[in-house]
Amino acid sequence: MNILLTGATGFLGFRTLEKMVLDPRVKKITATGRTLKEDRTIRDRKINYVLGDLSDKNFVQKLFENQIDIIVNTASLSSPWGNKEVFEQANVTTQNILL
Repeated sequence: MNILLTGATGFLGFRTLEKMVLDPRVKKITATGRTLKEDRTIRDRKINYVLGDLSDKNFVQKLFENQIDIIVNTASLSSPWGNKEVFEQANVTTQNILL
């Protein structure tokens, strides 16, 4: 199966990716995020990192150019403080993956 994992470069997404890559049923993982840090990078033939912003509809459309069987959305912004509009853009506009 081919999986699209959003938020793969964040804490929850990285931990999810660690488990997915071990599953023999998983053939390909498109791992998205805004930034890629060395300590949250897994080198494996199954994984293709694609960096971008899920609020960008053109970016999201490109994610679906290849077959995707399952979407796992771990993309979000979490913090005890911050700008409401920034949180809304990061956590609500990710609905672009559903369109």
